[in-house]
Amino acid sequence: MNKFIFILCFSLLFNCAQPKEEKTTQESNVLANDTVEVASTIGPIAQPQTYEPLVLKENGLNNIALPFKRKDMLSTLSKLFADFQVTKEMGQQDGPDFPLYSVKDQETELVFFGMDWEDTLKLDRIYIKVPLIIDEYGLKVGDNYQDIKALRQDSIKTFTDYHQHTYVYSDSSNIFYEIWGQATIPDTADFENLHFTEEQIKDWKIEYVIWRD
Repeated sequence: MNKFIFILCFSLLFNCAQPKEEKTTQESNVLANDTVEVASTIGPIAQPQTYEPLVLKENGLNNIALPFKRKDMLSTLSKLFADFQVTKEMGQQDGPDFPLYSVKDQETELVFFGMDWEDTLKLDRIYIKVPLIIDEYGLKVGDNYQDIKALRQDSIKTFTDYHQHTYVYSDSSNIFYEIWGQATIPDTADFENLHFTEEQIKDWKIEYVIWRD
C-alpha cells in the first residue's frame, strides 16, 4: 500500500472521526498572513509511583500483538492500563459510527484504539495523546521534529492536509506522527496544496503518535 496516498485519505477521514466525548480545539479557517498555531493537547499527567512507560512497536504494544486478535479487547486493555479507566465507546464520523476503546485519567483521554466501523473486531488505528507511551524508536508526544529526524533515519516525509494538519511518516512504517507549531501563511497560500518547509517546522512538536496497519 502506498503510505503517502493512505496518509492523505486517512487524514481527511480522521478530521471528521472523533470519539463522542472528544472535542477538537483546532481551527480550520486561517486568515492570510496570520500566524498559525495548532493548539496542543499535551499536559501534565499525575503518574502512579509504579508507572513504567509502555512501548508501541510496529507490530505490538508491550505484550499485545498489533493488530489485535479478533476478540473483544476491553479486559486485555484494562489489565495493560491498570492505573487508568478503560471504556468501550462509540465514535462518530461522516459515515457510520465506529467502536473504540478509550483510556482515560479521570476526564482526560490519554489514548484511544479505533476499530473498523464495519468489521468491529478489526483494529483500524491508535491515537496516543500523551507521553504515556513511547514508540520503539524512542519518540513520544511532546518530542520535536528534530528528534524525529534524529531517531527515524528511514527517509521520513511530511504531508499537510487542507485543515493544516501536518504529518511526519515513512513509507515502510505503521507508526507516524502529527506535529504542531507556528507558521506564517502568505496571502497566496493554497490551502488545498499547502506544504510547509523544513525550516518552518523545525521546532514543531509531536501532538499525536499514531499507529495504523
